[in-house]
Amino acid sequence: MRRKKPTHEVDTGMFADIAFLMLIFFMVVTTFNKNHKLQMTLPPHADKVKSGSIASSRLLNIFLNANGQVMVGDKIYTAEEELLLTDDLKRITASKKSGVVKINMAAKASYKNYLLLLNQIKLSKKKLNEQTAIEIYGKKISQLSTTQIQALKQKNKFIITEIESHDS
Repeated sequence: MRRKKPTHEVDTGMFADIAFLMLIFFMVVTTFNKNHKLQMTLPPHADKVKSGSIASSRLLNIFLNANGQVMVGDKIYTAEEELLLTDDLKRITASKKSGVVKINMAAKASYKNYLLLLNQIKLSKKKLNEQTAIEIYGKKISQLSTTQIQALKQKNKFIITEIESHDS
């Protein structure tokens, strides 16, 4: 008698059952995170923006050219000169409404010169706050209370807007 050769086949039907059981297990055990939304404050739609002119007493125009020269009013400063805007900032913040510092920047102006200009504006604002603290309260800014500092910041409030011009 001849013997039958044993077959070495593996029943693959059980693999499908195991795969479905694992899939169901992981779906039940896993927690799905909800999408995290990034909160952003967008500017108002163009239809809702009030257009109008700003009084010249509240506006300070600063021009930055490609050579790093800064023009404020009729005076031209080089990149090495210290730009003192304390009097100009005092003038534009004198009214109850916020002043506006408008930076007109040439398209080829370097980013380094732009940052230097912003730093000069920041230093001028700091000096203005120090002067105003002495004028109003007769004290240095470091000696003021928190509410006095907030009132001082509100008084010397201005915004900075930037425009890139394609002229050189």
